[in-house]
Amino acid sequence: MQSFTSGGQRIGVEWFAASRGSVTGRGTGTNGPAVLLLHGADGLSYAEGDRLAARTISASGYHVAFVHYLETAPVTSALPTRGCVRTFRSGPPPCWMP
Repeated sequence: MQSFTSGGQRIGVEWFAASRGSVTGRGTGTNGPAVLLLHGADGLSYAEGDRLAARTISASGYHVAFVHYLETAPVTSALPTRGCVRTFRSGPPPCWMP
């Protein structure tokens, strides 16, 4: 897995290279169009489904970067909890009503 640093935190990225000729017709090199794939509020709970989507998109000639952006948050999910949605800030987590 590749990664980058944001705010001093490591963010993981799974890279799915275009597996056939890229949509630009220039082969499967590193150049060409790319798509950022972001998981839902459930975090990586359904990551295999996200990876299937990434493989499907890459088979169509696009590079895909599947960013694990919740890895640095103090919570692993932003799903509603007891009627409110938790935010990703540190400290006592505030919430808002959906």
